Amino acid sequence: GPRPRFNAPKSGDLDTGPASALRVVGRGAGATVIDPLRGDRAFDVFQGASLSLDSLTIRRGLSRPGSQGGAIRNQGTLTVVRSSFEDNAAGAGEAAATNGTNVGDPGGAGGAMWSGGPASQAVLVVDSLFSGNSTFAGDAAGAPGEPLFSGGPPALGVAGGATNLAAGDGSLRVTWSTF
Repeated sequence: GPRPRFNAPKSGDLDTGPASALRVVGRGAGATVIDPLRGDRAFDVFQGASLSLDSLTIRRGLSRPGSQGGAIRNQGTLTVVRSSFEDNAAGAGEAAATNGTNVGDPGGAGGAMWSGGPASQAVLVVDSLFSGNSTFAGDAAGAPGEPLFSGGPPALGVAGGATNLAAGDGSLRVTWSTF
């Protein structure tokens, strides 16, 4: 089928603007589902912005090839409470022949969420579930990645099947959660 369009301004993930705050409260992880249908990630949190998610599920988010954060890419402040991340993926890199270059694309990072960028980010996850999230290696070869990744460069371009906190870029606190 046709390739999904990633980060198009008229469709795809919800981009939070700088200095904005967004709070999304569902009726429960089983009752409120955000499902990008593998067309893009669900949220892109810009530097200086904050996103708070409570009592919902994000399912089937997919970042573009070689990108970060299958469900959420965070460059600001992210708080997740009583929520689930299911079957999200950081996009596979394309092989050289497919992308029109002599070099394959890098793999993805943070199957459910990725946090990093130019300023210090903060992530707090409480009483949440991460299930079936994955990262993919470069050149479109699949790999599950570690459930959590924090620090250092990832091996084979793959890092954090559930979440990835880029080295030296902020804080990650997880309590009462399952990976």
